[in-house]
Amino acid sequence: MSIRSLTAKSLAAREQQASPTGQGLSLIALVATWMRTSADRARQRRALARLNDFDLRDIGLTRRDVEDETAKPFWRM
Repeated sequence: MSIRSLTAKSLAAREQQASPTGQGLSLIALVATWMRTSADRARQRRALARLNDFDLRDIGLTRRDVEDETAKPFWRM
């Protein structure tokens, strides 16, 4: 899952998904999803920071791009 793969739009779509009771996801499910997403995002940013310059060039990023991304708090996309 990429950093930007779970957007506000996809969270809204998940909220609207039908549950067995015919209602959208519960608040607890939404919070759990947000927590998993935030933890994934933080883990991916740490992994990105560990890449060397050769690997960054290979995926089209600069060290500055990585610095900008890793400076964001875990809750920001």
